[in-house]
Amino acid sequence: MMRRTSAYFRVQVKTYLGNRSAIFVSMIFPVMMIFIFGSIMPPDYLRTVIPGLIGFSILTDSLFSVTAMVSKYRLMKIFNQLSLTPLRKSDFLISVFIWHLIIAAASFFIIILIGHFAFSAVIRLDALIIPYIIFAALLFVSMGILIGVVAKTSESASVISNAVGFPMMVLTGTFFPVSLLPAYLQEAVKVLPLYYFVQGMGNVMGTGSSPEGLLYLGILVILSAAFFMAAIYLFRWREA
Repeated sequence: MMRRTSAYFRVQVKTYLGNRSAIFVSMIFPVMMIFIFGSIMPPDYLRTVIPGLIGFSILTDSLFSVTAMVSKYRLMKIFNQLSLTPLRKSDFLISVFIWHLIIAAASFFIIILIGHFAFSAVIRLDALIIPYIIFAALLFVSMGILIGVVAKTSESASVISNAVGFPMMVLTGTFFPVSLLPAYLQEAVKVLPLYYFVQGMGNVMGTGSSPEGLLYLGILVILSAAFFMAAIYLFRWREA
């Protein structure tokens, strides 16, 4: 199993390194934003934005990339071809998750290091950050698989992923605090999964482990499990 998983994992690495737009959105753009915010905002404000930039990076890499890949593979019958190889459905899914988890962890460290060393942002590192990153990656990879599976065309997959992703990118505290939104929107954004990552990470990175941080993590775990089970149920390794 490890050999099959690692084989497809290497394919994903080569595909990612050859996709300039994916590298820009998941890595370069968040770094650009932290330099912009760091140059015009005080360190205390930057600290509140960093969790959102991490969430933005994880969301864009996991949701949009996986949606496009699953939709393309399904519509071009590539999954049918893969099903004839030693690669199993579980090998494929595990390698996809591990790869996007690595990207999530890399973006976390890059953003944290730049924020701290370039702009003197005071960031508390807590063990609770680890499960936040793991379950955020699982959540958005699962959402990407689910959208790619249910979309009838690649165009509709792109439309659905944008409709799902852009409200989370703008309204959940990625670039500015949710407290700046109108009162009704502050309540409405609580239906968006990224909200619980950004707010929970902000809480943990600001004060360390706390009941509120654990609550947001619990919600993130539940959402991850729900979307993961839905994605696994609907995902077909071989279609007629």
